Amino acid sequence: MEVEAKYSYVKKLHHYSRSDPECKAKFILKNYERFPKIIAGYESNWAIIVKAEKRYNEKAASGELGVRIQKSGTSNPTMNEAIANLELSTARSETDLRHVLKGTDNPDQHVKDKLIIQDMQDDYTILCNAIYALGTKDEEMFVRYLTRENEALQDLADEYKMELANFKKQIYSIKKAVFLSTVECIDLKYGIIERR
Repeated sequence: MEVEAKYSYVKKLHHYSRSDPECKAKFILKNYERFPKIIAGYESNWAIIVKAEKRYNEKAASGELGVRIQKSGTSNPTMNEAIANLELSTARSETDLRHVLKGTDNPDQHVKDKLIIQDMQDDYTILCNAIYALGTKDEEMFVRYLTRENEALQDLADEYKMELANFKKQIYSIKKAVFLSTVECIDLKYGIIERR
């Protein structure tokens, strides 16, 4: 039985984690331009929560009775914070994460969450690789299509000197190829991770 998500961003991570490769690829495509920011937000929230839990638990463990007893000859909170931030940002393996997460409320859950964030980064890279594998013109056209804001498809078709119907067919064909390649590679990755 899965532990109930304590923080709202964790619910979103778990939803992503439980999705099949097709849903993951659709979600990344739909959010192509802002997906790196989504990942960065989850990672930032994760680090903030971890540091807050550690800070609270350290204070609780020291008794925090209003009287501080200096335990060592030197104390540099800025340096300690910088080291903690570096450790959090560079920990990649499960072993490194477990070491860094000592003193949190639920280290196992935090490890799981961080690994989901890393999976999201990998999945985005997989999709980008599928786009990079296109020919130069198709790659450029597809990225322009994905990153357009309020630009009409007709404007993009005009930019590429194509009829709108032909432009839509070309985009559909490219999108299908990128999607299928991404799904196949994401499925392969999770198959290796889960040894299925």
